[in-house]
Amino acid sequence: MDYQGLFIGENGGNQPPVSLDGTMIYKNEWTINNLYNKDEVVVYLEHQYIALRSNINKEPDTNPLDWDLLAYWCNNATVSNY
Repeated sequence: MDYQGLFIGENGGNQPPVSLDGTMIYKNEWTINNLYNKDEVVVYLEHQYIALRSNINKEPDTNPLDWDLLAYWCNNATVSNY
């Protein structure tokens, strides 16, 4: 998937949240005690985030070294893997 068409998060202007050769993997709602790996996408408080590195128990909205914001509002029913 080409990330150039996606809304870019807060990590620095026009820089994509992950490398362009990465693959996003949708994981549904973020849950505590789940291991998330780089490039996995979750929904947390109606926001969509992508993991920047492997992490566990790191809430996406308060851990910018582990997560980057992809979209400000997201409906779980309309997001899927490509």
